[in-house]
Amino acid sequence: MSENKKKDKEIINESDLNGSETAKELILVDAETREVADAIYAQLLQSGVLNEVDEIYPRLDPAVIEVEELEDRKKELREYFEQIPFVIIMDDEIMIVRGLKRMMDRLKRNTKDNVQTFTDPRQALEVIADLPPFSVIISDNNMGLNSMGFEGRQIAKNTFEERSKKGISFIIHSGDSEDKFKEGLEEGYIDAFFDKGFSEISTLKGQSRIAQVFLDKVIKLKKVDG
Repeated sequence: MSENKKKDKEIINESDLNGSETAKELILVDAETREVADAIYAQLLQSGVLNEVDEIYPRLDPAVIEVEELEDRKKELREYFEQIPFVIIMDDEIMIVRGLKRMMDRLKRNTKDNVQTFTDPRQALEVIADLPPFSVIISDNNMGLNSMGFEGRQIAKNTFEERSKKGISFIIHSGDSEDKFKEGLEEGYIDAFFDKGFSEISTLKGQSRIAQVFLDKVIKLKKVDG
C-alpha cells in the first residue's frame, strides 16, 4: 500500500506552493480529494489546455478580454467547466438565479444533474455539507436573511474549514463593492468576487473567474503531490 493510501488526511502548506501569505496557511486534504484531483488533471491534460512538461497553465485573466477573443475563450472555458463536479447557485432573486443557471448551461453539459439553484440559503446549507471535491459555490451576499447569519460572506466563513478539506470554492456574485469582501478574499474563505451583470463581456469575465479559481485549487494540490 502506498504512503498516500495509508494516510487518510495530510496537511499541505500553501506558502510552499506559491509564496502567498494568506492568513489561512494550512489546508487539510483527504484521500478522496486527491483522487478527484488526479482525474480532473488527467482530463485537462488530455484536452490540451494544460501543459504537463512546462507546468504552465493559462491565466484566465478576466480584466481584459477583447471582443475578437470571445469564441476562442468560450471553447477554452468549456474544457474547464466540464470538469467541475457540481455547482451550487444561491441568490434570493429568481431572475439572477436563472441568469447564472443560463451561464452554466452555455458551458456545461448535464446541468440538470450537476447544477443546483437556491433562493433560500438555509436549504443550500443542507447540500453544501455533502458536495463532492472541487465543487463550486456561487453566492449572492445579501439574501434577506443577514440578521440570521445567512449573509453570503458569513456562510463562506462558517463553511471554510470543511470546504478546504475538499477544495470547494466559494465565489461571491454581488452588486456590492469588492472592497466589502476584502477580509474574506485575503483570509481565503472567499475565493473570488465578480459583479452582477449578464452582458456578453460581463458573463465571460464571471465565467473566467470561476474557471480560474477551480483550476488553481486542482493545480495547487497536484504540485504538492508532484
